[in-house]
Amino acid sequence: MSGINEAIADAFEEVASGLEERVEHFSSTYASDEDVMKAQFLSEVIDELRRVGAALTG
Repeated sequence: MSGINEAIADAFEEVASGLEERVEHFSSTYASDEDVMKAQFLSEVIDELRRVGAALTG
């Protein structure tokens, strides 16, 4: 079962990394208050994906 959990955690990290790159680009390209709020929300999603991935691998 730990192999499956590690695979899921790796997938979560891959998604988080991809989102993080997009958020960095988005944040540096757009500057409205609404856009900043969207970037902050996506950053929270990224953090949560990483927390879940870490929990899966213990």
